[in-house]
Amino acid sequence: MDVANPVDEKSALSLLECRAQEVANHLGTVSEMSFEAARNALVGRVLVTGIGGSAGPARLLAWLSSQRQGVHARYVPMSGFTSDNAPVGDTLVVFSQYLSPNATLVLKAASHFRRVVLVTSVPPNSNPLQSLLTHEQTVIVHLPPADEKGLFLRVIGPTVATLFAIQVTCGPLGRSEFGELYKALCSAGERALAAAAEVSSDSLRGALAFVFSGADPSVFQGLVWKWMEGLRCAQPWAWDALELAHGPVQSVRGGMPWVVFTQPDSPTGDLTERVHRVLVSNHQVPVFLRSELPFPISILDHDAQLNALLLRVLKDCPLDLRSSALAVFDEPLYGLGRS
Repeated sequence: MDVANPVDEKSALSLLECRAQEVANHLGTVSEMSFEAARNALVGRVLVTGIGGSAGPARLLAWLSSQRQGVHARYVPMSGFTSDNAPVGDTLVVFSQYLSPNATLVLKAASHFRRVVLVTSVPPNSNPLQSLLTHEQTVIVHLPPADEKGLFLRVIGPTVATLFAIQVTCGPLGRSEFGELYKALCSAGERALAAAAEVSSDSLRGALAFVFSGADPSVFQGLVWKWMEGLRCAQPWAWDALELAHGPVQSVRGGMPWVVFTQPDSPTGDLTERVHRVLVSNHQVPVFLRSELPFPISILDHDAQLNALLLRVLKDCPLDLRSSALAVFDEPLYGLGRS
């Protein structure tokens, strides 16, 4: 685990809050970037990978490439590149904010692909990239921020990578579209705190379910992972709305919070109301995080709402958020690929 940029324990929460407030400006920067070279590279058999906070954007890119562009794209976990039978394809897409050793391991297999796309915050002219990326058909997508180290949870890098995944597969955001997104981001915190006003922070740290609709729940892994890393708790269950009646509500004890993420283009108009009826009748506690933005842009609104809830819980139930507080026993796995 990278422990650069030491952070004082008492100031860590304030730093996390400041970074969450900076997300909208960084998204504005990314919305004005051109990703034509990366878009042109998404042809043939596309394999997409990422780990930790980068896995969410990677899964989203693979799903959107397949669903919106008809590209033969799939997500592959980084452990798939540790064996002699590594996955093969035409284009390799790697998400890694600061080139973790695991990502370095994957990039060593770049010669097996016709094209490579690396989505990172590492400057293109840096020594690590120059020594790693010798493939002639390499596209480096350089995203902000320049520095987000010091805290275990990153809230900027994964979010701007999510916007990249959306823009490279669905096209660039127009000025009016970004205006609507910015407006939603400004009100996200207030809406989320109001939605969860009756749910205690202590209960949000316990067993929790996230409910999605309109796409494979794995597409929303960035939201799930944020909650797990931010609170260092068990990963919330992630279910599709219609799955609830096929086991989850029958299996979970009453009183557990269910965070339901909604957007206006849900499969049926009354799906949210039906979810509410099922949860309440089974003595569950629903928290509806609503977005008026269409999928997939709604993910960015939901991400901002989740940041607000996460900060509320952390203020009520403090944790040491520094990377240095947790980088103790993970080197045998985190360091795999370290030269």
